[in-house]
Amino acid sequence: MDGFRLLLFAISLLTPAIVATDPRGVEEPVIISSSKSGVTHTVTAFIQRVVEEPGVAFRVRDAWVYRNSSGATSSGLLSLPAQYTDSSDPVLAHNGTPSGIAPGRTYLVGRAMNRAAAPDLSTINPTSIRVWMSVNGGASWIGHGAEVDAIASGTRILDKPWIAVSETGPTTGYVYVSWVRVDMTGGGQSELMFRRSRNGISKAHAACCFPPTWDRAVRVTELGRVQGPLIVTDSAGYVYVIFVEFATRQMRIARSRFIGANLPSDGSSVFMPAQTIATYKQVGSGSNANTIASVIRVVPLPAARYNAATNEILVAWTEGESDGSSTADLRLFRVSANAALTAVDVPLSSAINSSGVNQFTPAIETDDAGNVILAYYDSRGLDVSSYQERIAKLSSTGALLSSPISLGSPCAADTVGEYQGLHGNDVAWTCSSSSDRTIMRDTVQ
Repeated sequence: MDGFRLLLFAISLLTPAIVATDPRGVEEPVIISSSKSGVTHTVTAFIQRVVEEPGVAFRVRDAWVYRNSSGATSSGLLSLPAQYTDSSDPVLAHNGTPSGIAPGRTYLVGRAMNRAAAPDLSTINPTSIRVWMSVNGGASWIGHGAEVDAIASGTRILDKPWIAVSETGPTTGYVYVSWVRVDMTGGGQSELMFRRSRNGISKAHAACCFPPTWDRAVRVTELGRVQGPLIVTDSAGYVYVIFVEFATRQMRIARSRFIGANLPSDGSSVFMPAQTIATYKQVGSGSNANTIASVIRVVPLPAARYNAATNEILVAWTEGESDGSSTADLRLFRVSANAALTAVDVPLSSAINSSGVNQFTPAIETDDAGNVILAYYDSRGLDVSSYQERIAKLSSTGALLSSPISLGSPCAADTVGEYQGLHGNDVAWTCSSSSDRTIMRDTVQ
């Protein structure tokens, strides 16, 4: 793997480890841990810039790094079908229960692309949303991925997939995927899509009544400038899709009519009409929209997590300190996990949001008591073009329980990406220097 240096360490509390480093770029990590037979399996996936042919500056591929508590390691690039050259936007999910469909199975969704021709022929080359699966906690991945959707050419591309696995009742093991069919004409007619698998993305059998690999794809909401879907499920089995609508500058949420996102028998929509959580304040304007420090993209994409202790959905994103501001803050809401979808703004302490300083790219987790763990990038005390990973712990209502802590060294504002990873006690983030782009990992409590 040219230019890719893999370094794996045993990790202690607040002692960050390097997962992967490459001078060309690694970004947008996601992380997930699972346990089986007394062994903990941890896999980190991310976008890596690679060179695979002369005359091409770089291509992007979804890469993964695995380590278990017994010391076994593996790593690689996800395999692609022959018609695709690149992949991106990895997201991990896992059935952590011992029951249901495909217990213990790990999944990774990503986008496959063909970027063979230059310059910028993305609107006429194929894109595909695919799901890869692992039966050993992420130590290896099977095949070229199961195709969820594909567009061969034309005025649309596929973008921003997300994946979740139900761990509730009769829907345990259901795999849910959401993504966007992006309208490239500028007409604002993008489609937010959803699809589920009720057999662990196994191949369908000819025998009666065994479900197909995928149920039919459905649209979540009306056409628009929709982007960045994220899926959560509640303890009753209902499915929620959170997304941003750029035309109205709104963060929105849609709930399934039935548990498991079952298809209504009367032909009505799978999801209830989407509700607005809040209107966001844009960072910058014009050519500097959604940009800080001249180089970092801070698109207001949602991060979310279901809080079982309070039966609420926590939603966070990056927005301007004021509309059009050159600096960014974090925004956090609590949304009731029921048909009403009541949204409550959670004011964040000045220990998190510092006036005139950038805080951006949040990730959220909860603990068994319902407390909230918020990970984010923070430029506090640093040059405007630098940032540091920080972790804050909040009560279920948003009160700060302890001062935010910083992880690792300051990072340069270079290849950052639009997401970071937080799952359980594991956090993964992008950190660049003058010579290398690095994925870091730590374990926090």
